Amino acid sequence: MMIDIGTYIWAYRLDLLAFVGLVLCWVGYYAYSKRTSVDDHMHEMRRQWMSSLLLRDVRIVDAQIHASLMNGVGFFASTSLVLLGGLLAMLGGQGTVFEQVAKWSFLGPTPVWLLEGKLLTLMALFVYAFFKFAWSYRLFNYVAICIGALPPIEVERIEPIDHDEAVESLATLHAIAGRHFNRGLRSFYFGVAVLGWFVHPLLMLLMTFGVAAVLYRRDYRSKFGVSVQRLQKALQPDSTQTQSEQA
Repeated sequence: MMIDIGTYIWAYRLDLLAFVGLVLCWVGYYAYSKRTSVDDHMHEMRRQWMSSLLLRDVRIVDAQIHASLMNGVGFFASTSLVLLGGLLAMLGGQGTVFEQVAKWSFLGPTPVWLLEGKLLTLMALFVYAFFKFAWSYRLFNYVAICIGALPPIEVERIEPIDHDEAVESLATLHAIAGRHFNRGLRSFYFGVAVLGWFVHPLLMLLMTFGVAAVLYRRDYRSKFGVSVQRLQKALQPDSTQTQSEQA
C-alpha cells in the first residue's frame, strides 16, 4: 500500500507549520543574537571586574563570585539530565501515558508517531541544552584555573605583566563560557514553547513567537541593559576632573 505524502502533509499541516516555525525562530534568533545586546554590555563589566581583580591583594570575593556562577551552570546541566530521563521514560511507556496525552489535543486522537515526534523534539532541545551547559561548566573551570595562575600583586610589582592583555583575555574567556550558558537557557525557553504542541500546534506556534518576543525584549529592550550602560559610564574616570587635577 503506497502512502500519499501529500495527503499526510495536508492532514498534519498545522503540526508541520508549528515545527517549521520553531526551527525558524530558533535559528533566526541565534543569527540575530550576534548583534549588540545586554551580553555585550556585560562583557564591558567583565573587563572592569578582571581589571579590579588584578589589582586586589586578596581575591576571595572573586573566587566566591566565580563559584556561584559555576553552581548555577551545574544546576541547569543536572536539570537537563533529569528532564531527559523523564522524556525517555515517557517515550518508553507507550501505554497509558500516550493514551492520556492523546486526549489533550483539540484535534481529536493523535497518532503515536506524532506524539513520539513531539517528545523527540523536546529531547533534542534538552540534549542541546545539556551539551551547552556541560561545556560552559568546563569552560568556567578553565577560567578559574586561569584566575588562579595570576601572580600576586606583590610579585606583579616586581615583575610587571601586560595588564591590558590579561584583562582582555580573561574577560573574553569568561564571556565565551557565559555565551554557551545563555544558549543553553535559550533552548530551555523554546522547550517550554514545545509543550504547547501537546495541546494544539497553533498554541505551540503562538508560544514560540511569544518566547522569541520575550527573549528579544530581555536582550535588547530591557531596563537592565540600560542600567548596565549607566553603571559603565559611572565607573569610567571623569576626564574633566582628571584634567583639572593634572593642571
